Order: sequence, then C-alpha cells, then structure tokens
Amino acid sequence: RLRLTAIGDKTVVFDADTVDIREDTNHFYIIMDFALDSDSVLVLEIQGDGLTRQLLDESTPARLRLFNGIADYSAVDLYFGDTSGQPSFENIQFREMTDYLDVEPGSYSVNVTPTGVKDTFFYEAEISVVTGSYLSLIVAGLTQAESDARDISGNLVADEVQPISTGAQVSFIHASTSNEAVDVYFLVPGQPLDDAGALVSGLSQFLTFDFEEEAGDYQIVLVQSSNEAVILGPVPVSIADSEIVEIVFTDSPGGGTPGALTVVRTSGD
Repeated sequence: RLRLTAIGDKTVVFDADTVDIREDTNHFYIIMDFALDSDSVLVLEIQGDGLTRQLLDESTPARLRLFNGIADYSAVDLYFGDTSGQPSFENIQFREMTDYLDVEPGSYSVNVTPTGVKDTFFYEAEISVVTGSYLSLIVAGLTQAESDARDISGNLVADEVQPISTGAQVSFIHASTSNEAVDVYFLVPGQPLDDAGALVSGLSQFLTFDFEEEAGDYQIVLVQSSNEAVILGPVPVSIADSEIVEIVFTDSPGGGTPGALTVVRTSGD
C-alpha cells in the first residue's frame, strides 16, 4: 500500500491504495500535482524489465531542448539570461524540436525572442535543472491573441530516455492554447471511435501523458472533452520497437483550431 505523509508527520495526505510489485521488474513512482491550481494529486507508475540507472555526480550536465509551438510567428531564439550575447537556440521554426544542449545543473532565466530581435520577449521564465535530467521546454501560443495581447505559455517537461525492446515509449503533450481539454484516442486502422476507449481523458493545456505502446500503425483522434466533438483526426502514425516518441498537439499553422500534431522520434539504439 502506497501512502504519502508530510515530512516527519504520520498524517496521510494521499493514499494510492495497493500497488503490485512484480518479480524482476523495476518500479518507479512519480507523484505530482495534477494541475497548478488544483489540490488533486496524480501518481504515475513506470515499469521496465532490466532497467538500469546511470550513476550521476554533481558535475553531470543536464540536457535541455526547445520545442517551438508559437503558431503565428515564423521562428524564435532562446537565451539563457540576458539577450546581449548569442542565443543558445537560434532560428527555431514553428513545430520544430531542437537537439539537446548540455546545461550545467542550476537555475536559469530563459528568454524566448523573435529570431534576430533582442528586445522583444515572447516568453520569460525561471527554470531549474538537476543533474543528469533530460528536459524539453515546450513554448506555445499566439503572439497576437483575440485581446491583441500575447498569449504564450510554457512548460518544462521531463523526457523519457529509457527505450523498451518490445514497443515504444510515447508521450502526448497538449500544447494547443486555442483548444480546451481533450480526450486522446489511439486507434488501429479502421477501428470505429465508438468501439474504443480514450487513452487519456480531460488532458488540459500543457499537461503530458506518458505511456507504452506496441509497435505498429495507429490513428490518433482528438475529442473535445466538454462536448465529445472530434477536433482532429484520424491522423496516421507508425511507431517502432525501441523508439521514444513525443507527439505534440499545437495550434494550426498561423494559430487557432483545429490544430496540428507533430511527431518527434528518438531512436533507442
């Protein structure tokens, strides 16, 4: 039975009930707030046979990359700290995921600007990175929203980097600021939507859902949680054994609905 208490206190603040521990399997439990403005808690369990964890020391760098989900501007730069020097990521196009950059553990100010423009800030944030972590900074939204004000947000996502031999590690990231919460369906080709259950329901903006999936051909359908209307799909996607796949849901090019899916693949070889 998995229960959480405050440090030094026996009062249970969250009870996950019973969990199964399988022989010859490593179990990792990730406990987090379900949303910044919610008192609810989410517990994710990640299982893997024969997983190993790299031993880290204080000098091991973190690895960080940037995904540009700003739908109504051509390209952006990212700076750590002020913008007087050269950007760490330069000329990143809409729906582009950069390669990883080694970053020393610590706290940083990040500033996202239009490419080549140092005094206009689309996104500003303080982030902390820890030794050995793999992180994606997802920045998305519109430079001109309906109110004529910028509506750009971001989230720092911990990436899955451990491949599995019989299937793929998949992450679905909701980064469409023009769409509400969605239900995500992973269908085999030809499968009716009415014949399937949602992979995840009520996924809000800037939340991520991680899962394992067998290799094969699939079709993704997104449904608006509030009224069960199909937003997008079916969108075909194929995944292979030992792949690590991020599927990012953004606004359509130029902004707005219905939106677009970007598939980012990392080989586990």
